Amino acid sequence: MFAVSDTLSRYHAQCRSGLFVTVRLGSSRQADCRGTGICKMALASVDQAAAVVTAYLRRDALTGRLLVHFRRLTVTEAVRRHHFRHGVLTLTDPYRLPQDIVEGLRLPPGDYYLGAGDYPTLDDDFFHTVSLRITTTAYCQNRLLSAA
Repeated sequence: MFAVSDTLSRYHAQCRSGLFVTVRLGSSRQADCRGTGICKMALASVDQAAAVVTAYLRRDALTGRLLVHFRRLTVTEAVRRHHFRHGVLTLTDPYRLPQDIVEGLRLPPGDYYLGAGDYPTLDDDFFHTVSLRITTTAYCQNRLLSAA
C-alpha cells in the first residue's frame, strides 16, 4: 500500500513541475471559441470565459509528446461534459503553441502545433491528463493541403 501511495505522490509532483498555464477550451478557428479543442493557451491569464481551466504542461521525455495536466478543481461539470466527453479531448483543429510556451518547454526555435485528433484522458482525483502530439508547421501544412 505504501509503494502505490509513494508512486502516486511522485506522479503528482511531476505533474505540478510543468509550466502553469490557463487554457480556454474551444476551436481556435472560431472567434467565439465555439466547438472543441484548444482555443487559447497562455502563461498569463487568458480572457475569462466559461471554458477557462488551468493546467500544467510538460514534455514526456520518452515520447516527446506534450502532457497537459488539467486541474480537476477548475473543470466544471459542464466543461467536462462538453470538452472531455467519454474521457476524450477532441482537438478539431491544430493549435499553434504560443512562443512563450515553446520557450518555456525548451523546444528548439520554430513553430509548433498540437495536432488535431481525439485524445483519451487519464483521470485521477487531481488531474485530467492528456498526451498531445506536437507537430511542426511543415507537417501541419502538409496535412491541411492533403485534406483539401
